[in-house]
Amino acid sequence: HTRYWRDWSSDVCSSDLPDATFLPIRVLDSEGLGTTETAAAGIVAAVNGGCQVITLAFGTSLQSQAMNSAIQYATQSGVIVIAAAGNLGELGCFYPASNAATIAVGASDHLDQFDPVSNWCENLDVCAPGSMLLASNAPDPAASIIGPVPGSLGTSDYKAGRGTSFAVGFTAGIAALVRAQHPDWPGKGVEPQQIPGLIEARLEDAVSTTEVTLPHRAGTRPRVTAKGAVVVGPKAPAPGDINVDGCVDAADLGLLLAAWQQPLDATTLNLVDLDGSAEVGPADLGLLLSLWSNDCP
Repeated sequence: HTRYWRDWSSDVCSSDLPDATFLPIRVLDSEGLGTTETAAAGIVAAVNGGCQVITLAFGTSLQSQAMNSAIQYATQSGVIVIAAAGNLGELGCFYPASNAATIAVGASDHLDQFDPVSNWCENLDVCAPGSMLLASNAPDPAASIIGPVPGSLGTSDYKAGRGTSFAVGFTAGIAALVRAQHPDWPGKGVEPQQIPGLIEARLEDAVSTTEVTLPHRAGTRPRVTAKGAVVVGPKAPAPGDINVDGCVDAADLGLLLAAWQQPLDATTLNLVDLDGSAEVGPADLGLLLSLWSNDCP
Protein backbone atom coordinates (compact mmCIF):
# COMPACT_ATOMS: atom_id res chain seq x y z
CA HIS A 1 0.00 0.00 0.00
CA THR A 2 2.20 2.79 -1.28
CA ARG A 3 1.46 6.06 0.47
CA TYR A 4 1.35 9.12 -1.69
CA TRP A 5 0.91 12.87 -1.48
CA ARG A 6 -1.26 15.30 -3.31
CA ASP A 7 -1.53 19.07 -3.12
CA TRP A 8 -4.63 21.22 -3.41
CA SER A 9 -7.12 19.48 -5.66
CA SER A 10 -9.15 16.35 -5.07
CA ASP A 11 -9.99 13.61 -7.54
CA VAL A 12 -12.83 14.92 -9.67
CA CYS A 13 -14.39 13.37 -12.74
CA SER A 14 -16.38 15.30 -15.29
CA SER A 15 -19.20 13.62 -17.15
CA ASP A 16 -21.80 14.94 -19.59
CA LEU A 17 -21.02 18.24 -21.32
CA PRO A 18 -21.71 21.02 -22.13
CA ASP A 19 -23.52 20.85 -18.78
CA ALA A 20 -20.68 19.16 -16.90
CA THR A 21 -21.40 16.92 -13.96
CA PHE A 22 -18.69 16.45 -11.33
CA LEU A 23 -18.30 13.25 -9.37
CA PRO A 24 -15.91 13.77 -6.42
CA ILE A 25 -14.44 10.53 -5.15
CA ARG A 26 -12.39 10.92 -1.98
CA VAL A 27 -9.40 8.58 -1.76
CA LEU A 28 -7.23 10.59 0.66
CA ASP A 29 -7.53 11.43 4.33
CA SER A 30 -7.62 14.89 5.91
CA GLU A 31 -3.81 15.06 5.69
CA GLY A 32 -3.80 14.33 1.96
CA LEU A 33 -2.49 10.78 2.42
CA GLY A 34 -3.82 7.43 1.28
CA THR A 35 -2.89 4.23 -0.51
CA THR A 36 -2.63 3.29 -4.15
CA GLU A 37 -5.09 0.47 -3.54
CA THR A 38 -7.73 2.99 -2.42
CA ALA A 39 -6.92 5.27 -5.36
CA ALA A 40 -7.24 2.34 -7.77
CA ALA A 41 -10.67 1.54 -6.33
CA GLY A 42 -11.61 5.20 -6.82
CA ILE A 43 -10.63 5.07 -10.49
CA VAL A 44 -12.72 1.95 -11.07
CA ALA A 45 -15.68 3.53 -9.26
CA ALA A 46 -15.35 6.65 -11.42
CA VAL A 47 -15.39 4.64 -14.63
CA ASN A 48 -18.36 2.58 -13.51
CA GLY A 49 -20.08 5.81 -12.46
CA GLY A 50 -19.93 7.16 -16.01
CA CYS A 51 -17.04 9.60 -15.76
CA GLN A 52 -15.41 10.57 -19.04
CA VAL A 53 -12.41 12.43 -17.60
CA ILE A 54 -10.52 11.49 -14.43
CA THR A 55 -7.98 13.74 -12.70
CA LEU A 56 -5.22 12.32 -10.52
CA ALA A 57 -3.70 15.28 -8.69
CA PHE A 58 -1.38 13.26 -6.48
CA GLY A 59 1.86 11.35 -6.81
CA THR A 60 4.22 8.75 -5.38
CA SER A 61 7.71 7.54 -6.21
CA LEU A 62 6.61 3.89 -6.40
CA GLN A 63 4.46 2.17 -8.97
CA SER A 64 1.43 0.04 -8.18
CA GLN A 65 0.00 -2.91 -10.07
CA ALA A 66 -3.46 -2.11 -8.73
CA MET A 67 -3.23 1.46 -10.07
CA ASN A 68 -1.82 0.29 -13.40
CA SER A 69 -4.73 -2.11 -13.78
CA ALA A 70 -7.25 0.58 -12.85
CA ILE A 71 -5.75 3.06 -15.33
CA GLN A 72 -5.81 0.41 -18.03
CA TYR A 73 -9.44 -0.34 -17.23
CA ALA A 74 -10.25 3.36 -17.55
CA THR A 75 -8.48 3.93 -20.85
CA GLN A 76 -9.83 0.71 -22.37
CA SER A 77 -13.29 2.00 -21.41
CA GLY A 78 -12.67 5.24 -23.29
CA VAL A 79 -12.01 7.37 -20.21
CA ILE A 80 -9.27 10.05 -20.29
CA VAL A 81 -6.95 9.88 -17.26
CA ILE A 82 -4.97 13.06 -16.50
CA ALA A 83 -2.18 13.07 -13.89
CA ALA A 84 0.07 15.67 -12.22
CA ALA A 85 3.81 15.50 -12.88
CA GLY A 86 4.75 16.55 -9.33
CA ASN A 87 5.93 19.68 -7.55
CA LEU A 88 9.58 19.13 -6.63
CA GLY A 89 11.01 21.04 -9.60
CA GLU A 90 13.18 18.14 -10.70
CA LEU A 91 13.65 15.63 -13.50
CA GLY A 92 11.33 12.66 -13.17
CA CYS A 93 7.53 12.58 -13.10
CA PHE A 94 5.78 11.10 -10.11
CA TYR A 95 3.56 8.09 -10.52
CA PRO A 96 0.84 7.78 -11.85
CA ALA A 97 1.89 10.55 -14.29
CA SER A 98 4.81 8.32 -15.25
CA ASN A 99 2.31 5.74 -16.53
CA ALA A 100 2.30 6.19 -20.31
CA ALA A 101 -1.47 5.64 -20.48
CA THR A 102 -2.14 8.88 -18.60
CA ILE A 103 -1.90 12.43 -19.92
CA ALA A 104 0.97 13.74 -17.80
CA VAL A 105 0.76 17.48 -17.11
CA GLY A 106 3.42 19.99 -16.06
CA ALA A 107 2.91 23.58 -14.90
CA SER A 108 3.56 26.74 -16.90
CA ASP A 109 3.31 30.41 -15.96
CA HIS A 110 1.49 33.42 -17.38
CA LEU A 111 4.32 34.01 -19.86
CA ASP A 112 4.12 30.43 -21.17
CA GLN A 113 7.38 29.58 -19.47
CA PHE A 114 7.94 26.36 -17.54
CA ASP A 115 7.25 26.90 -13.86
CA PRO A 116 10.27 25.87 -11.77
CA VAL A 117 8.06 24.16 -9.18
CA SER A 118 7.00 21.56 -11.74
CA ASN A 119 8.63 18.20 -12.37
CA TRP A 120 9.29 17.09 -15.92
CA CYS A 121 10.14 13.85 -17.70
CA GLU A 122 10.23 12.25 -21.12
CA ASN A 123 6.67 11.07 -20.56
CA LEU A 124 5.38 14.62 -19.92
CA ASP A 125 2.66 15.27 -22.49
CA VAL A 126 1.47 18.87 -22.03
CA CYS A 127 1.75 21.93 -19.84
CA ALA A 128 -1.02 24.09 -18.41
CA PRO A 129 -1.24 27.11 -16.06
CA GLY A 130 -0.08 26.30 -12.54
CA SER A 131 2.00 29.22 -11.29
CA MET A 132 1.83 32.12 -8.84
CA LEU A 133 3.47 35.53 -9.22
CA LEU A 134 4.08 37.68 -6.16
CA ALA A 135 3.83 41.46 -6.38
CA SER A 136 4.55 43.49 -3.24
CA ASN A 137 4.58 40.24 -1.21
CA ALA A 138 1.07 39.35 -2.37
CA PRO A 139 -0.12 37.17 -5.27
CA ASP A 140 -0.78 39.09 -8.46
CA PRO A 141 -4.32 37.98 -9.43
CA ALA A 142 -3.62 38.74 -13.09
CA ALA A 143 -0.68 36.32 -13.18
CA SER A 144 -1.58 33.69 -10.56
CA ILE A 145 -3.89 30.72 -10.25
CA ILE A 146 -6.78 31.55 -7.91
CA GLY A 147 -8.90 28.70 -6.61
CA PRO A 148 -11.23 27.62 -3.81
CA VAL A 149 -9.83 26.16 -0.60
CA PRO A 150 -11.71 24.75 2.42
CA GLY A 151 -12.28 27.08 5.35
CA SER A 152 -13.36 26.56 8.92
CA LEU A 153 -16.76 25.15 9.85
CA GLY A 154 -17.51 24.08 6.30
CA THR A 155 -16.90 27.48 4.74
CA SER A 156 -14.74 28.11 1.69
CA ASP A 157 -12.39 30.81 0.52
CA TYR A 158 -10.36 31.68 -2.56
CA LYS A 159 -6.59 31.84 -2.49
CA ALA A 160 -3.66 31.80 -4.87
CA GLY A 161 -1.91 28.46 -5.35
CA ARG A 162 0.83 26.86 -7.32
CA GLY A 163 1.54 23.42 -8.68
CA THR A 164 0.77 20.75 -11.22
CA SER A 165 -2.57 19.90 -9.59
CA PHE A 166 -3.86 23.24 -10.87
CA ALA A 167 -2.46 22.43 -14.31
CA VAL A 168 -4.29 19.09 -14.22
CA GLY A 169 -7.58 20.88 -13.55
CA PHE A 170 -7.17 23.16 -16.57
CA THR A 171 -6.24 20.23 -18.79
CA ALA A 172 -9.17 18.11 -17.59
CA GLY A 173 -11.63 20.90 -18.35
CA ILE A 174 -10.31 21.28 -21.88
CA ALA A 175 -10.31 17.51 -22.42
CA ALA A 176 -13.95 17.42 -21.32
CA LEU A 177 -14.85 20.17 -23.79
CA VAL A 178 -13.25 18.18 -26.60
CA ARG A 179 -14.98 14.99 -25.48
CA ALA A 180 -18.32 16.82 -25.55
CA GLN A 181 -17.84 17.53 -29.25
CA HIS A 182 -18.07 13.81 -30.00
CA PRO A 183 -21.25 12.32 -28.50
CA ASP A 184 -21.09 9.70 -31.27
CA TRP A 185 -18.00 8.13 -29.66
CA PRO A 186 -17.62 5.23 -29.29
CA GLY A 187 -19.07 4.54 -32.72
CA LYS A 188 -18.55 5.50 -36.37
CA GLY A 189 -15.28 3.59 -36.47
CA VAL A 190 -13.98 4.83 -33.11
CA GLU A 191 -13.53 2.15 -30.43
CA PRO A 192 -13.58 3.07 -26.71
CA GLN A 193 -9.86 2.40 -26.26
CA GLN A 194 -9.06 4.89 -29.06
CA ILE A 195 -10.81 7.82 -27.41
CA PRO A 196 -8.06 8.83 -24.90
CA GLY A 197 -5.46 8.95 -27.67
CA LEU A 198 -7.72 11.04 -29.90
CA ILE A 199 -8.37 13.51 -27.10
CA GLU A 200 -4.65 13.73 -26.26
CA ALA A 201 -3.84 14.41 -29.91
CA ARG A 202 -6.28 17.33 -29.90
CA LEU A 203 -4.71 18.76 -26.74
CA GLU A 204 -1.27 18.55 -28.33
CA ASP A 205 -2.32 19.85 -31.75
CA ALA A 206 -0.09 22.68 -32.95
CA VAL A 207 -3.14 24.74 -33.92
CA SER A 208 -4.25 24.93 -30.32
CA THR A 209 -1.03 25.34 -28.38
CA THR A 210 2.07 27.36 -27.56
CA GLU A 211 5.32 25.52 -26.97
CA VAL A 212 6.82 25.61 -23.46
CA THR A 213 10.55 24.98 -23.13
CA LEU A 214 11.51 22.42 -20.49
CA PRO A 215 14.64 22.78 -18.31
CA HIS A 216 18.08 21.43 -19.22
CA ARG A 217 17.44 21.13 -22.95
CA ALA A 218 14.70 18.58 -22.38
CA GLY A 219 12.75 19.85 -25.36
CA THR A 220 9.36 21.54 -25.48
CA ARG A 221 5.80 20.61 -24.64
CA PRO A 222 2.54 22.17 -25.82
CA ARG A 223 0.60 24.42 -23.47
CA VAL A 224 -3.07 23.58 -23.86
CA THR A 225 -5.74 26.17 -24.68
CA ALA A 226 -9.50 25.67 -24.61
CA LYS A 227 -10.28 27.83 -27.64
CA GLY A 228 -7.67 26.20 -29.81
CA ALA A 229 -8.58 22.67 -28.80
CA VAL A 230 -12.27 22.99 -29.66
CA VAL A 231 -12.00 25.17 -32.77
CA VAL A 232 -10.87 22.25 -34.94
CA GLY A 233 -13.77 19.99 -33.89
CA PRO A 234 -17.53 19.95 -34.41
CA LYS A 235 -19.91 21.96 -32.28
CA ALA A 236 -20.95 20.21 -29.08
CA PRO A 237 -24.70 19.54 -28.79
CA ALA A 238 -26.75 21.84 -26.60
CA PRO A 239 -28.35 20.44 -23.44
CA GLY A 240 -31.48 18.48 -24.32
CA ASP A 241 -30.44 17.96 -27.95
CA ILE A 242 -30.21 14.19 -27.53
CA ASN A 243 -30.22 13.31 -31.23
CA VAL A 244 -27.77 16.14 -32.04
CA ASP A 245 -29.89 17.76 -34.75
CA GLY A 246 -29.65 21.29 -33.37
CA CYS A 247 -33.14 21.26 -31.91
CA VAL A 248 -34.86 20.11 -28.69
CA ASP A 249 -38.19 18.65 -29.76
CA ALA A 250 -40.39 15.56 -29.87
CA ALA A 251 -37.60 13.42 -31.30
CA ASP A 252 -35.48 14.10 -28.23
CA LEU A 253 -38.46 13.46 -25.97
CA GLY A 254 -38.93 10.07 -27.60
CA LEU A 255 -35.29 9.15 -26.99
CA LEU A 256 -35.53 10.23 -23.36
CA LEU A 257 -38.66 8.17 -22.78
CA ALA A 258 -37.05 5.16 -24.47
CA ALA A 259 -34.21 5.36 -21.93
CA TRP A 260 -36.56 5.93 -18.98
CA GLN A 261 -35.08 4.27 -15.88
CA GLN A 262 -32.97 1.97 -18.08
CA PRO A 263 -29.28 1.16 -17.34
CA LEU A 264 -26.92 3.67 -18.96
CA ASP A 265 -23.80 2.71 -20.89
CA ALA A 266 -20.87 4.14 -18.92
CA THR A 267 -18.70 4.44 -22.07
CA THR A 268 -20.93 7.06 -23.72
CA LEU A 269 -21.82 10.65 -22.89
CA ASN A 270 -25.45 9.68 -22.19
CA LEU A 271 -27.06 12.88 -23.42
CA VAL A 272 -30.39 11.58 -22.09
CA ASP A 273 -29.10 11.99 -18.52
CA LEU A 274 -29.60 15.74 -18.39
CA ASP A 275 -29.19 16.12 -14.63
CA GLY A 276 -26.14 13.84 -14.35
CA SER A 277 -27.77 11.55 -11.83
CA ALA A 278 -26.77 8.35 -13.68
CA GLU A 279 -30.41 7.52 -14.34
CA VAL A 280 -33.16 8.92 -16.54
CA GLY A 281 -36.22 10.05 -14.64
CA PRO A 282 -38.61 12.91 -13.90
CA ALA A 283 -35.86 15.47 -13.32
CA ASP A 284 -34.47 14.84 -16.81
CA LEU A 285 -37.95 15.12 -18.30
CA GLY A 286 -38.49 18.44 -16.56
CA LEU A 287 -35.16 19.78 -17.81
CA LEU A 288 -35.87 18.69 -21.37
CA LEU A 289 -39.27 20.39 -21.37
CA SER A 290 -37.69 23.59 -20.03
CA LEU A 291 -35.23 23.51 -22.93
CA TRP A 292 -37.88 22.82 -25.57
CA SER A 293 -37.29 24.66 -28.86
CA ASN A 294 -40.25 26.58 -30.23
CA ASP A 295 -38.60 27.47 -33.52
CA CYS A 296 -37.64 24.01 -34.78
CA PRO A 297 -38.23 23.40 -38.50
